[in-house]
Amino acid sequence: EFYFIGDGPLFEETVEPLRTFKNVKLEQRFMSQSEIANIHKDYGVFLCPSRMDSQGVSRDEAMASGLVPVTNRVAAIPEFVDDDCGILAEPEDVNGIVDGIRKLYNDPDLFLKLSKNAGLRARRQSGFDETILKEIEIIKNK
Repeated sequence: EFYFIGDGPLFEETVEPLRTFKNVKLEQRFMSQSEIANIHKDYGVFLCPSRMDSQGVSRDEAMASGLVPVTNRVAAIPEFVDDDCGILAEPEDVNGIVDGIRKLYNDPDLFLKLSKNAGLRARRQSGFDETILKEIEIIKNK
């Protein structure tokens, strides 16, 4: 099952080809932080294809929840996702995205390993101690 939630000027145009699939749910709206956390509990993969470094905050929040990111090896994404914590397809590689999802579906042990590593990596690299705490120290020392 795929669940796409979002909004913006290109939402309708982007999701239109997906409307024919019975295993795809579409919802055009923004979500609150608590709604996002609840959705994360219901899913195991965060599908985040990208031509640039887009959706990084959402991707890292999903990773912190243990969702496995499926994205592209572009821009700064490899600085936050590697082959030990997610699926990285090459730029513009739709088949790589599909193969990555198929691999996760067919290999539950791989999924569990990447899920665990995704949560660990996001919390280690982008957690409170590595971001906000350091920023507070910088501000205090100015």
